[in-house]
Amino acid sequence: SAFGQEEARKILNKTRTTALLIARQIERGARHRLVEMSMDLGIDHSGGIWFFEANSKPMKFDEPDIRKQSLDRIFQYSQFLLRKKAGKKAAPG
Repeated sequence: SAFGQEEARKILNKTRTTALLIARQIERGARHRLVEMSMDLGIDHSGGIWFFEANSKPMKFDEPDIRKQSLDRIFQYSQFLLRKKAGKKAAPG
């Protein structure tokens, strides 16, 4: 609410893009897929994004809704990787 609805939407989109970029860089540096990762990000008063830390195996949550979402995302990502792998096998060359 500090930024207004339109600016908040832009910041949220930028935050998602930044989180994915950071995750890719961490996996690139680790030289393998970590599959599950959590990040602590912050937004300053001017809308700048701050990265604090990432965890490759985040703690298990006490809140059932958050835990379910975490498990759902793991399954979604696993399915994505399987489809990607199947697509590479089907591609010529």
